[in-house]
Amino acid sequence: MAPVFHAWALALVPISMALRDPAAMPLPWTRVLEIATPPTTGQDVFIAQNLLQHVARDLVASSTYDSSTQSAVAELQRRSGLNDSGIFDAPTASALLACCSNDGYVDDGEAPRTSGHKYKVHVQVYSNRSIERRARLLDADGREVFNYTVRLHGVDVPANANQWPYFNNSGDGLNQVRLFLCS
Repeated sequence: MAPVFHAWALALVPISMALRDPAAMPLPWTRVLEIATPPTTGQDVFIAQNLLQHVARDLVASSTYDSSTQSAVAELQRRSGLNDSGIFDAPTASALLACCSNDGYVDDGEAPRTSGHKYKVHVQVYSNRSIERRARLLDADGREVFNYTVRLHGVDVPANANQWPYFNNSGDGLNQVRLFLCS
């Protein structure tokens, strides 16, 4: 019986290691988040906390993975049918993106001039925010001036970390677009 037990235990090790593998994390996360010493901090924690506010309204986005964040993660895991460990691993990150990343913003279709602007960048953004898309630069009358490839990411470094999302007025969500224009 002992060899069978050892074989079974060894079979579980790769599964648990895969859940903690940073390479398995969906973007914008590149590491597993959890309570640690020194504390786990950073923009990735900040993004998770902002999205977790859909689950735990009173959660403060402090950029530090604390006990309140751990509790919010455990609640999300319970609601998603995952093991409620409070560790923000790949399945939890995927569940968070699935439930809470859609900010509901829809382009009004109006030419930029109607809102007093000279240009508008139009990029179709889907729930998978870590992909390349084609973007269109529109002039004041809504005519396409330039068409180019953009890579969508979940976050940029804000000038003021207390303002989230600071790059638009559409509410919570991962809707940052980095534009790389090359001649």
